[in-house]
Amino acid sequence: MTAYDDFRFASTGDLADFGGPASRFNHNITAIKLLKSLEAEGRAHGALAPDEQRTLARYSGWGDGEVLNRLFPYGAYSQAPIHPELDRLLTVEERGKIAGSALNAHYTALPIIGAIYEALNYLGIGALDSIRALEPAAGIGHFFGAMPVEIAAKAERVAVELDSITARILQYLYPNAKVFNQGFEESSLPNDFFDLAVGNVPFGNVPIHDPRIKERYLKAAIHDYFFVRSLKLVKPGGIIAFITSRYTLDKVDSRVRRHIAERADLLAAARLPESAFRKNAGTEVVADVLILRKKFKSGGVDEKTGWLETEVFPNEMDYQVPINRFYIERPDPMLGIPGCSRGMYCDCEFTLKPDGGHLASVLRDSLISQLPYQAVTAAVSQPEMSAPALTPSLIEDAHEKEKANAVNLDSLSGTSRQRASLLLDIYAAAKQVIRLQLLDAGDEKLTTAQQELNDIYFRFTTRYGRINSKQNLKDLDRRSPIVPFLKALEEPAGKGAWKRAAIFHSRTIRPHKNFTHISSPKDALFFCLNECGRVDLDRIAALTGQTRGEAANALRGLIFETPSGVWVTADEYLSGNVVAKLEEAQAKKLGEFFGISPAVFI
Repeated sequence: MTAYDDFRFASTGDLADFGGPASRFNHNITAIKLLKSLEAEGRAHGALAPDEQRTLARYSGWGDGEVLNRLFPYGAYSQAPIHPELDRLLTVEERGKIAGSALNAHYTALPIIGAIYEALNYLGIGALDSIRALEPAAGIGHFFGAMPVEIAAKAERVAVELDSITARILQYLYPNAKVFNQGFEESSLPNDFFDLAVGNVPFGNVPIHDPRIKERYLKAAIHDYFFVRSLKLVKPGGIIAFITSRYTLDKVDSRVRRHIAERADLLAAARLPESAFRKNAGTEVVADVLILRKKFKSGGVDEKTGWLETEVFPNEMDYQVPINRFYIERPDPMLGIPGCSRGMYCDCEFTLKPDGGHLASVLRDSLISQLPYQAVTAAVSQPEMSAPALTPSLIEDAHEKEKANAVNLDSLSGTSRQRASLLLDIYAAAKQVIRLQLLDAGDEKLTTAQQELNDIYFRFTTRYGRINSKQNLKDLDRRSPIVPFLKALEEPAGKGAWKRAAIFHSRTIRPHKNFTHISSPKDALFFCLNECGRVDLDRIAALTGQTRGEAANALRGLIFETPSGVWVTADEYLSGNVVAKLEEAQAKKLGEFFGISPAVFI
């Protein structure tokens, strides 16, 4: 398979002039037409000519109201006729995704991205030996395309993007990145995994449904949710560098900030003037650049921390305009002229007008002046952080052939695909728990891996119910060893209910030298399924110190012997043509009784 290089901007000035609404609209139309053409001819991701790359890289989404109005010239985005240029190109689903994500599709100017990366390099990101980087609201990947060489060359890059058109353009431009075309709240990403989360997150008081986060106030606004979720995903000592709504800091309710402060230190903050996104996205909004470092241990908050609370911003009209205390005490990081004026939703709203300076260089200098030099290098390379538990949705492991044989995800869509994908994640997470036990790993590593397994299992069960529920395994190949392995992760709890097996919370394998003994026959069966993908009664007997007969008797109801003498799991034995299997079993018994061939009775 040919390896292609990811797209890179020649400089932070590349593609800087997107033009007005008409130009941006035309760039978008041209990019979508090219995307459809590439897909129709089956062009490989990354196999683009330079002019094709530039065409796709000029796609800027529909966040500009004037551009969106051109796309839906008759209003009512979800129902009205679309512009005739795209009417024949877009599917109903693509149109819905565009309408649903348009208001947050604000692309970041490359000079601003460049300034953020200069600050991150000062902090030490570029000095790491390897980098796992996440962009959770990626757009078409400008933060990837402008990533400095010293970071990009060592980075395993993961992107999440809700809009289908945008995600597909992103994958063509960055074939070596892992791209998840879904909402951030739907993604199954590993906790404590990434060195860096970077990007421009969606803004707005849009609540997010994520059952993994119980507190509603943490997901009541989409921009706050991105911080809360990303804090779970970056490893201790890792960095979050987001452009976010000013209300992450300026909201009077400080609970979200306290939640963040318990888990991370704010290293730097800078407020962008409302013109920062005008050229790229055609929008005016005051936003903040925040750089945080995740703590190695969550704990209390120093009440003297200057960014927890808000104060009233002084204004001539004596309106109660809240602004974060950080900017009251240190106005220099406000990169413009602060003031108040009538807003869309209130009589007096905070504003930050441009002061005529070169925004990118001012932003860089402001961030660097607040950051500790090369502080990341020592933090994330501490020995105890060198081996985080790896979640299979991102990491290739030795069992990918088993997973491919179990189900072809490309043949599925919608709920079936999401359900099967999560089952494979559960499978590989459980494999990791077993693997660590076989290696006699310490309690801390094992507990972390078990927590990952529990997290994925919880995401699955909240959506689809228990693994052993009737419909949940129907998309997997019943002949695959993955199926009995997954079913064994749950135990009957009476009256058709199921509960998690001990592997979720306890050491089920206590290996002796060369892993020669397992006390429980059921755990030995579990180990055997993991080791060779089938029931090996001799191996189980050897592990438990029992005879074959004793082991078979101990596993009665969990395994069955076929007429040909092969032992299989109950699930495999009781699936398929059960009537034919019953006739074979009866024929075998009759044959044994009369001392003649069973074929006579079939």
